[in-house]
Amino acid sequence: MSWGYPRPQMVRLLPDSAGFNFFNLNGKWQYALHAPGAKLPFGKTLKDSIIVPFPPESFLSGLQTMPNFHMFYRRMFQVGQPWDHASHSKVPTNIITSPTQELLLNFGAVDWQARVFVDQQHVCSHRGGYSRFTCAISSALSNKSEHELILDVHDPTEFGQDNLFGKQRSDAAENLTAAVLVTDPQRNMTVGSAVGTVGTPLTINITNPRLWSTSDPFLYDVQVALKNTSQPDLTSVQEDPLALSSVLSAPAVDTVSSYAGVRTVSKCLDRRGLTRFCLNGQPTFLNGLLDQGMWPDGLYTAPADEAHAFDIGLAQQAGFNMLRKHVKVEPDVWFAYTDKMGTLVIQDIPSPVGSYFDLAGPTEQCCYPVAWNSSQGYNNVVTPAMRANYLQEVKDIVEQHMSSPSLVAYILFNEGWGQPLDTAQITREVMALDRTRLFNSASGWNNSDQYLAGDFLDLHDYSPLGPTALAVGGTNLSQLINVIGEWGSVGFIIPERPIYSKNVYIPNYALLGFDFTTWLQRYEVMLATIAPQLTDPKYALSGLVYTELTDAAFDITGLCTYDRIVIKISVPVVAQLNARMYELFAA
Repeated sequence: MSWGYPRPQMVRLLPDSAGFNFFNLNGKWQYALHAPGAKLPFGKTLKDSIIVPFPPESFLSGLQTMPNFHMFYRRMFQVGQPWDHASHSKVPTNIITSPTQELLLNFGAVDWQARVFVDQQHVCSHRGGYSRFTCAISSALSNKSEHELILDVHDPTEFGQDNLFGKQRSDAAENLTAAVLVTDPQRNMTVGSAVGTVGTPLTINITNPRLWSTSDPFLYDVQVALKNTSQPDLTSVQEDPLALSSVLSAPAVDTVSSYAGVRTVSKCLDRRGLTRFCLNGQPTFLNGLLDQGMWPDGLYTAPADEAHAFDIGLAQQAGFNMLRKHVKVEPDVWFAYTDKMGTLVIQDIPSPVGSYFDLAGPTEQCCYPVAWNSSQGYNNVVTPAMRANYLQEVKDIVEQHMSSPSLVAYILFNEGWGQPLDTAQITREVMALDRTRLFNSASGWNNSDQYLAGDFLDLHDYSPLGPTALAVGGTNLSQLINVIGEWGSVGFIIPERPIYSKNVYIPNYALLGFDFTTWLQRYEVMLATIAPQLTDPKYALSGLVYTELTDAAFDITGLCTYDRIVIKISVPVVAQLNARMYELFAA
């Protein structure tokens, strides 16, 4: 089981750059369910154990049991002892190298609310199941040789009212200078540098930068160092080569390595005057797959980092240049793969709580409370707490993924799930957080003028003969990038592979094929319907998201089985068909 460095864009090195200054706490923890308000289990061994980071419902967690919304996680750790790789119970000797350094405890995410205690001291709390957070814990450490770490977790999932869910340091900063070097790894040369006060933005100008793209996902190496230097005017230092060299060569207090891609995304007009998604100023056809990121053994968590590369690689080999990450947010490692491999990402924001499908019937339920109005759509009543929590978690997600070049757009609401009537206002608020990406107010439906304030017009259409985009020609909608956010969903079962649910969900729009030949015939029929819409001004179709990348517990419409054992399609054949779509778009 592979657990590498969890933050590929912030790799902290030892002062002598001899190695990584971190310890991964994934592995075996003590675990127990508890009643609301239960006393914290300080000094007590919990009766069960769980393998973190896997959810308790999953096989890889070692539990495969349902939680009851309130859980304790507990483990012991030591500081200043040898690193015991086998037991994962000891922190490297050199993780704290001086009394002034702070020991930081980082969480990739805890769903949904977490209180963190070290040696019976509360060190931090956090809300939001899709955003990472950090606790400074040095001041809480006791004089004991072994330290106790406890998490009190509350996860209401779909039964809460305020949460989102998916398909499921201490030095005085004013004495420090930040120094940044940007290097071209292929030419082994520095292409930019900057120094400045900690906490203030730095701008680095790169002459004739090599742009990141799907065909050339070039990444610059970045090193950020804190220098303990005294410079009264850092602006003048930046303009003085000798002074700048002095700062850059000063000993580092702390150093992290990272990477960066240089690219732009925008709306632009093609030579026909049609509104398109543009990468680096060039009209680009978005040809994507719906990616739910689910696994039969780890459920919401991939069994190993390398598993992400398999999924992304399959999509690329089949000719798709984009993945729509569907109502979940992956770990940073996943985005590092899409950055380095060159796959565009459109990221769903998980839905406000209460949205779900009622599989027993045709009615789709949404939010607390909800009423259907034929002229206004879902009349969702959003409480102040729901709105505040949604906006805070969206803010966290957007800010924490600001540096990923592959992430090009966000979807705020999917198919009306938890979508309020003031969607346009919420879209404007969120768009202000990130001017380097595009935003889709509503994917699927509820996409009339009163809801839209973003950059896309998005329809879901699973018609058996192929989808038809919304007509935009001659309307104000022609200023939006027109996409079909979901289509296809042609499914078939591989008899020799297990089915992971006795209630496989086969919606009435899914065509249950029996083999790849039948699948291919239907795929070609649908592409024939789509093709003219790419260049017809009536539609100006700019993007597609085929459902879906892999099978899931309830779905059989993937390009491969849920366990990734069987690739259900002929990859070269599908890649050839997709190549033709890119040609038609550019014609």
